[in-house]
Amino acid sequence: MKRVNYLSYSMLPVGMYQSYERDRLTQELVLTSSTASHNDISEMELNLTRITAIAEDGTEHHIQEVSGPYSLKISGLFTGKFLSSKLLSMLEPGSYSSLRLYLESSGGTWFHCDRSEKSIHDIPYLDFDFEGGMLIKESKPSEFILRFDFPPYRFSKAYHMMQQLLQRSLGLSTRVRSGLSNSVGHS
Repeated sequence: MKRVNYLSYSMLPVGMYQSYERDRLTQELVLTSSTASHNDISEMELNLTRITAIAEDGTEHHIQEVSGPYSLKISGLFTGKFLSSKLLSMLEPGSYSSLRLYLESSGGTWFHCDRSEKSIHDIPYLDFDFEGGMLIKESKPSEFILRFDFPPYRFSKAYHMMQQLLQRSLGLSTRVRSGLSNSVGHS
């Protein structure tokens, strides 16, 4: 699969990007997805065909046509990873509500909170809403930082069962020790 940097992948804590890029005007955006929250998706690997932005009035604005298959892995805020993009600076000034990613008919994967995986097929696009909207003024940022608010991974049931077993055994040993100390103190 051809790797072209339409969106580049980086890892820095929230709010730290400006300190590394002081000479450039950047804008940080948090994106949410009802699909991700309803399906407990923590990460996505998507094969993109096109990227568009949806204006507040519902008009779709073309950003980029993707040449050939392009795989993009999107991780949630909990990982500290984000995408940086210069593509959004091509948009006309205005108010935008969401980013739409058009997908190949197959080949994508959802990674759920319980660490299970699901191959996705026949989903034409996914919408990601800009938290608080996105306003592009005449003095456009040269780069946008995109962070995705997905639910974090959960520990498995086996981990929770082991934790409960250890807590029970620790509770039992504490009671035995306290019982022994009480009996020794009374002798």
